[in-house]
Amino acid sequence: MSQEQLATASGVYVGIIRKLEQGKRQSARLDTITALAAALDAPVSDLLGVQHGLSDGKTADVAAIRAAIYDRSEDAESPALAVLRRNVTDMRSLYWHARYGALSEQIPGHLAAARSAVRAASGGDDRRTASAILSESLQIAAKLVTQLAYEDLAHVALLQAVDAAEAAEDPLLRAAQHSSMAWLLSRQGLWQQAQTLAATAAQEIEPVLSKASQEQVAVWGYLLHFGTMALAREGRTDEAHELLALVQAAGQVVGERKLTAAYTVPFSRTWAAHSEVQLAQVTDQPRQALTAAKRVEHPETLPPSIHCRHLLNVAWAATLQWKSQEALDALRKIEQIAPEMLQHHGLARSVVEELMPRRRKQRMPGLKGIAERMGVTD
Repeated sequence: MSQEQLATASGVYVGIIRKLEQGKRQSARLDTITALAAALDAPVSDLLGVQHGLSDGKTADVAAIRAAIYDRSEDAESPALAVLRRNVTDMRSLYWHARYGALSEQIPGHLAAARSAVRAASGGDDRRTASAILSESLQIAAKLVTQLAYEDLAHVALLQAVDAAEAAEDPLLRAAQHSSMAWLLSRQGLWQQAQTLAATAAQEIEPVLSKASQEQVAVWGYLLHFGTMALAREGRTDEAHELLALVQAAGQVVGERKLTAAYTVPFSRTWAAHSEVQLAQVTDQPRQALTAAKRVEHPETLPPSIHCRHLLNVAWAATLQWKSQEALDALRKIEQIAPEMLQHHGLARSVVEELMPRRRKQRMPGLKGIAERMGVTD
C-alpha cells in the first residue's frame, strides 16, 4: 500500500503519514492513529507500540489466563467464600498498583476456584455471593489482559462478567462491568459504541443525588467519566464538557471517603478532578491540562495506576508546552510508583520519543535510562 493509498483509505493527510514514516513527526493524535489502524486492519495498540504480554516475556502466564477465562482449567477445590473475597481484594490491589506480573500468576487458579464455588453453591445466597465474586474476578482479569494488549480476550472475560453479575442479581455490579467494557471499547477506538454503552448503563442506575447511596453515585460517576471521554474522542466537545459537570457533581457527593461495597469503582472527588485533566488531554489542549492539573489537590489518593495516568497526562502536556524537565519529573515519578505501567502505555512511549531528541540541547538526567527500560531507541 502506497502512502497515497493509505491516505485515501484512512482519510489522513498524506503529509502526516509521510512524516510519521520518516520519523520527522514523533507523535500523532489518537484519532489519527485509530484511522490508520482501521485502514491497515491492525490493532491500535500495534501502531502505538504497546508491548503485548508481560515485560519479561512470560507468554505461558497469558496462556494460563486465557485457559482460565475460557473455563478450560481443571476444576479446583473451592475455599470458603470469605477467602475468595479476600483474594479478590488482593488481586484488585495488585491491578491498581500495576503489578501485572504478580497478578497474572494469581488469576488462573483464582478463576478456577471461583467457578468451582459457583457450581458448588447450594443455597440462593451462596450462589449470588459466589457469582458476584466470579464477576469481579473476571473483570480484573479483563482489565489485566487489556493492559497486556489482548483486547479480544478481554471482551470474552467481560461478557462472562456481565452474565455473572446478572446471576448475582446486583444491578450496580452489572453497571460496573459495563464501565469496564466502555473503557475497553474506548481503548480500541470504538468511541461511539463506548459512549452509547456508558450512557445506557448510567441511565439505568441514574441516582437522585440527595438520596442515593455513595456506591450508586460512584458507579454512576464512573460511567459518566468514560462517556465523557468517548464523546470528546468523537469530536462532541461541548457535550463532553456538559457531561463532565455531572462527573464533578458526583465527585462532590462521594467525596474522598473509602466505600465499602465489594465491587466499588475507585471514583472520588479527586477522580472527578482528574477527569478534567483527562478531557483536556483527549481534546489536545495541553495548556488547559496543566491548568486543570493544579486543581487536582490530592492525586496520591487515587489508585496508584490512576495517579500515574494523571502524571502521564501532565507529562504529555508539559512535553507539548516544551516544559521538558517537568515532563521528565512526571515520568520519573511514574517509575517510582508503578514501573510496569510505562511498558504498557502508548502515550508514555510517545512522550519519551518526543523528549529523546531534546537531549542534544537540554540536560535531562534519567531520561535515557527510562527509554532503555521501555525499549525506545535514541
